Amino acid sequence: MSETSQKIEALIFASSKPISEKEIQKRLDLNEDISEVMSNLEEAYQHRGINLKKISRGWIFLTNTEVSDIFHEKREVQKRLSKQAIETLAIIVYHQPITKAEIESIRGVNIGQGIFDQLMEFGWIAPGGRKEVPGRPILWETTDDFLLHFGLGTLDNLPGIEEMKSSGLLNDNFASMNIQELTDDLEKDEAFVDEENNEDENLDDFTQSQLTQDNDS
Repeated sequence: MSETSQKIEALIFASSKPISEKEIQKRLDLNEDISEVMSNLEEAYQHRGINLKKISRGWIFLTNTEVSDIFHEKREVQKRLSKQAIETLAIIVYHQPITKAEIESIRGVNIGQGIFDQLMEFGWIAPGGRKEVPGRPILWETTDDFLLHFGLGTLDNLPGIEEMKSSGLLNDNFASMNIQELTDDLEKDEAFVDEENNEDENLDDFTQSQLTQDNDS
């Protein structure tokens, strides 16, 4: 392994968040392209206990999913994600960017603002602009934290729509969704499904600030 590879490996290992190739070059004062070095490192860690993964535009070491079970500890914590929130998240994942009205059309029921507040608290969704239609509703999309939590490099790593249909996770008109697979992933970690009857209808500070900025402009 070259000295450059060793330095890059050490830098990524010491980072708690994904670090981009541009940042690596800056931190190590490298002028040459490091894409080939990164590919070689990724391949070298492919079958080890930890893998080098590219999450969005950054690199990070993650536990190999084949051995991750040894770290799971089943415990209930106060932070819960409701079933309604999981269903909403699943729709956003596969239809983003998407408005609240479009999500409600797919689910067939109205959605309280509390659902979006839950998902934003987890850091998995965020406003992604506004749709250029009357009223300019907020468009919702997933975040890099969502990719990191589920070990996805990009959204392209998600099962395709046709694959989802054939496996029974989506029907032809997307009117109903079987989100058991996503629910299972959440239950393996710190999020537990909990029916929530009282939803907060008020906009949280983050969403309110977005609306205020848009109105001011």
